[in-house]
Amino acid sequence: MTDQLTHDSCNPHLSVVIEACAGSGKTWLLVSRIVRLLLSGAKPREILAITFTRKAAQEMRGRLDEVLLMLANCPENELIDELVARGLSVSDAKALVPRARVLFEEVLSDPYPLCIETRSEEHTSELQSHLNLVCRLLLEKK
Repeated sequence: MTDQLTHDSCNPHLSVVIEACAGSGKTWLLVSRIVRLLLSGAKPREILAITFTRKAAQEMRGRLDEVLLMLANCPENELIDELVARGLSVSDAKALVPRARVLFEEVLSDPYPLCIETRSEEHTSELQSHLNLVCRLLLEKK
């Protein structure tokens, strides 16, 4: 993935749709976006991730937990590198170190957990219609 694509896709202030083939890094990108949303102050209950298989949902949840645990415990220089890899500038990454350190605990202790749901292929058109409506509403606000 290009640096600009990563930057734009992980930016919590932009709306994005990620569509790519298997093995292209979608899970890394989606988990990174969730991390950035949490770093920007989103509550776990305000985040909904939708996948099409239970296996993908479990993998995404597992990777998110791994990343948050790593951010809580890794050396500071490694933490900054991880945040920069997710589209933050070095100065923003340094400023967010204290916040990144507590995300794992905050996500685990929130009584309303982050939601990673599975939708079957038969719900795709219904979901697409809903997402189109949400996108139109977001665009109208701008």
